[in-house]
This record gives sequence, structure tokens and C-alpha cells, in this order.
Amino acid sequence: RVELVGTALIMLAILLCALYTVLSRRLIASADPVVTAMVQQAAGLAWCLLAMAFGPFGGLPEVAALPWNTLAYAVLSGLLYYALAYGLFLTALRVTPAGIASGYYNLIPVFGVTLAYVFLGERLTGPQMAGAALILVSALFLMRLTAGAGSGPPRLTGR
Repeated sequence: RVELVGTALIMLAILLCALYTVLSRRLIASADPVVTAMVQQAAGLAWCLLAMAFGPFGGLPEVAALPWNTLAYAVLSGLLYYALAYGLFLTALRVTPAGIASGYYNLIPVFGVTLAYVFLGERLTGPQMAGAALILVSALFLMRLTAGAGSGPPRLTGR
């Protein structure tokens, strides 16, 4: 039951990431990608502040009780993922179709398990290594088959 709920939540998150990619591709046709990322992050911050103030997620006392190194890691990870990574992703969407760009999201677990192995000492299983190899091969095929497919800014259509 727990695995089913977790899997459903992950699938919903992936669906939302795909929707984000498609909507962002349309948005950056007429807006600067870095400014777009900043507006998106500001909206996320506003939601977080409201959730901390009124939601069931804890509040400022819980945040204040966190050790300083935990806060520092949280700030660093937020800057890396939400500011830097999505700023780069939105900039790439200017010249890459959303269908191609979203295909590269498959590399996230490959980098994730590799970095967990290197920095956290986590072990990689045979199926993880085989899966990573398949994902890398598919990414190479994606690069090769779509070379030059994204030249130019996105076109806005009525669809």
C-alpha cells in the first residue's frame, strides 16, 4: 500500500514536470528565461511562506530549530536545483523543443545514483547499473536523432 501511494505520487510529480516543460516552452517564446525562472521561484516562495504560516507543514519555529548546517544544505540545494538548474533548463528550452528537452529528464536518476555512490557511499545494484546504461544509450540516441531539431525560438500556435 505504501509503495503504491509513493509510486502514484512520483508519477503525478513526473506528469507535472512534463506539463511544466510544455508550458514553459510556450512562455519563453515571449519572455526571458532567467526572468521567467525568477518569477517561478518567487511564486514558489510565496506558496511556501503561506504553507508555513497556515498549512500543516510546520512553521517558523520548526525552521528556526533546524541546525545551521541543515539550513545551509537546504539553501544550497534550492539554489542549485531551482535557481541554477531551472534557469539553465529554461534557457535551453528557447532552442530545444519541449518533447526533446523532457527526454533528458531521464538522466536525473543516472546522475542521482552516480552522485549518491560517489558522495554518500551508497551501493549500486546490478539492475541500477543496467538501467543507467539503458538510459544513457537512449539519451545518446535522442541526441543523435534530434541533432538540429530545435534551432530557433519556439513557435506559438493555436493548439
